[in-house]
Amino acid sequence: MEYRGFLSDEYGTPFDGMFDVTASLCGGSRCDEQVWGPETFRDVVFADGEFELTLGQKESLPREGFDSELYLLLEMEAYAIDTCRAVRIVPFEEETQDLATRSYDGASHALLTRVPSIYGLQVVNESEGATGLYVVGDQYGIYAEETGYDSDIGIYTPDYVHALGYRSASDSYIFVPATSGVLASNGDSEITVFYYGRVGIKDPTPGTEYYYIPIAVPGELFGQATTVEGIRVHYRTSDSTSYIDRTSLHRATSSGSHETLIDDGTNRSSTTDTYYTLTAAGETTFSSASGPLQVQLQLHFDSASHTIYIGFVRVEFGHLD
Repeated sequence: MEYRGFLSDEYGTPFDGMFDVTASLCGGSRCDEQVWGPETFRDVVFADGEFELTLGQKESLPREGFDSELYLLLEMEAYAIDTCRAVRIVPFEEETQDLATRSYDGASHALLTRVPSIYGLQVVNESEGATGLYVVGDQYGIYAEETGYDSDIGIYTPDYVHALGYRSASDSYIFVPATSGVLASNGDSEITVFYYGRVGIKDPTPGTEYYYIPIAVPGELFGQATTVEGIRVHYRTSDSTSYIDRTSLHRATSSGSHETLIDDGTNRSSTTDTYYTLTAAGETTFSSASGPLQVQLQLHFDSASHTIYIGFVRVEFGHLD
């Protein structure tokens, strides 16, 4: 069993060099209930206090007792130092041969294989539809951390799309400020841009105007196909007789064609800051070949003095379960 630790002298100075170390596993926080050892390691290399031991090379580790809290007692006779520290044990070191395997029956389990010096744990899913590794944790299901070596990675998968190294059913969101939009005007409309992303639109000639908000979206997010769940539009109008007359969401499929995902003809005429949410329909799943989205707002102005304010659009994305 591999152990990596850090050791310093009574003044806090890390050890450097080669020293003899004696190690024991204990069951009490004072290291007074010995479970295994002692085992002495000669000429252990210390580099800025860091060192490594392979426990059980001479004194075989017990097969039981690893399901309780254990402490490691380290002693350095040359410096009259002993230290007792809690350790976390992963009880899978059962064989000393190069390849140790344990198989389970049933389609809901995989073949667990330990390959020393390559993987700590390798899970091979041999049944169609079965789960390779299922982990539930009160705080973390899986906690992975790189240790600082060159090219070290906490969790790695060579192909997100096929290996599905990361998959989540939680929704994702993109916020697009109205200042990124374009006004399709008859030439006499007025638009005021606010520094925090909102725009105010007036039409000296009462009638209809169109405001377009383009949305650049990821066709795939972390290797997962994304689906457009819907949009939320934040707005306000200075007078209820001027309003958003129609809201549409289109997805470009080529330079000359598109698909309509939302087409809502409800009048939106709130004179206080508010929002409305619309659900997408049709072919809402994206891929690496899918085109961008565009929100189209059809605006109706009843008076030249009225202003319609558009704050921002929130796009909600789902992921395939």
